Amino acid sequence: MFEICSNANSLFVSFSAFGTYSFVWVGSNQGTYVDADSWRWIGSDYTSFYLGNQEDEEIVDIISITDTQVKLSNDGITFTLDAQ
Repeated sequence: MFEICSNANSLFVSFSAFGTYSFVWVGSNQGTYVDADSWRWIGSDYTSFYLGNQEDEEIVDIISITDTQVKLSNDGITFTLDAQ
């Protein structure tokens, strides 16, 4: 019999002022998944940043940010993260 995989139901995001980040996906029956690496600003307008090391960087654009929500874009896909 095959076990049915469930998606994570929560994502915790943390960005440090020291240039590191972590994404933690929880709630899946496959366990917790953690992604951690470095980040840095692009330019001085603070609307985009690099994620990852210099060999494998991704560009993330900040569409909007409030005290309770951030909208980010990466490779044409928009992500909305709400505080809980």
